[in-house]
Amino acid sequence: MRLLTHNMLSSNIKGVANDFRLRIDIEKVVEKQIEWKALIDASRSMGYTKLPDEADPSMLDSDDFLQKFHHALLELHLEEGALVCPETGRKFPVNKRIPNMLLHEDEVPIWLIREVRLVKHRDCRWNFRCSATSFEEKIMLLRIKSGKTNIHLQVSLKLSLFISIAFKSTCRHHSSSETEIESERITKIINDHPFPDHPLHLTLCHQIPPVVLSPTFVENVLGRLFATHSNGLKAFEFFKYSLLHSQFCPSSDAFEKTLHILTRMCYFDKAWELMEEIRRSHLSLLTLKSMSIMLSRIARFQSYEDTLEAFERMEKKIFAGKKFGTDEFNILLRAFCTQRQMKEARSVFNQLHSQFSPNAKTMNILLLGFKESGDVTAVELFYHEMVRRGFKPNNVTYNIRIDAYCKKGCFGDGLRLFEEMKQINCSPTLETITTLIHGAGVARNTTKAKELFNEICMRNLLPDIGAYNALMSSLIRSRDMKSAASFIIASIR
Repeated sequence: MRLLTHNMLSSNIKGVANDFRLRIDIEKVVEKQIEWKALIDASRSMGYTKLPDEADPSMLDSDDFLQKFHHALLELHLEEGALVCPETGRKFPVNKRIPNMLLHEDEVPIWLIREVRLVKHRDCRWNFRCSATSFEEKIMLLRIKSGKTNIHLQVSLKLSLFISIAFKSTCRHHSSSETEIESERITKIINDHPFPDHPLHLTLCHQIPPVVLSPTFVENVLGRLFATHSNGLKAFEFFKYSLLHSQFCPSSDAFEKTLHILTRMCYFDKAWELMEEIRRSHLSLLTLKSMSIMLSRIARFQSYEDTLEAFERMEKKIFAGKKFGTDEFNILLRAFCTQRQMKEARSVFNQLHSQFSPNAKTMNILLLGFKESGDVTAVELFYHEMVRRGFKPNNVTYNIRIDAYCKKGCFGDGLRLFEEMKQINCSPTLETITTLIHGAGVARNTTKAKELFNEICMRNLLPDIGAYNALMSSLIRSRDMKSAASFIIASIR
């Protein structure tokens, strides 16, 4: 623990007044010096060049130097990028300030592999769990925390514990684990390949045996490429390579992941090319979801006119032969609403609603868009306009309106709509009551929050974790810690 961390910690024990003065009980202190050259190189690679090449103790008397040093050490953050090993060129990605230092299987040092095998030999029963609840896992934690093992064995214990916790299944087949390993290997090859300077297709031919090409394998590789924000053109090349093999039948998941990767990086020409290819060879994969992926990205990165042209192109060319109806119209509206482009969404509705038959889902999509944009007045104006047009609101409609009021702190208006639902025999859902409990917390009304929570069971509904969290949040927000503690104990019982 660094002293900077200690400075931000406090004691939350009941009755403690001076909670920020935590005494340090020392067992061992380690002082580590800063590698000046490494700091200089790192700060300059991030564009900060105000630190001197060499440092000496006399500089500590300079306020100007201390300010620059403080800025470089504590205020420069690498948000997105990579850390590169100078000997191997291996890149460790940094995503949202978090470096991923995990090694591939072929990069793990030999001594560590031997130690892991030793641990596995001592306890042949490898238990795969989502949490450290088994006896073996608790023993591993105790041995790590005690520090009574040598450093190599501690590392191996941590690795084996990580493996035990990370797997989601209690018993994975050998073929499944082989697919995972092969997927990881191919993903690394694709990420490290110098495409488009050199063709990727030949490398894939040499590295991927045709028998390996299964829907699961392709989905795994594309999922990894999506998660690591890989070059979209590489993912497209891999998916095209899989389509060349007659024995392979692509899944909708693989197609949609490829479409996601391409549109996320604005390769819209390639995305259209992909949709044309799927239309010719696997028409059943063209669904409302793939249409939604394409339109939402175009709405985000391109113009209003481009989005309408894309919708028309899909109707006339991509989904040729299929008559577009309300579902497709709703997809177009949602593309604008998810980007909070409500002026454009309203314009589309006014322009095209006569060609389609808007339904309650149409109204709810637009209401949700107005709500997410934070405009409660627009929510209510559009709601009453839709009612005048003859639309009948449902519980989803009321949930959206109640949430809009509660997020703005208008809890009383939320309760008014709740009573209105009862009067028109529109049954409140668990989501309705959970939203109101959140609203009661914002209004610091713990009495009403408890009443609403009790009403869940009175309505023969089963509270879920969201409802429990909503009540806990309301109690804590109101600093009613005694009730919060009692609620936790009662929930456990």
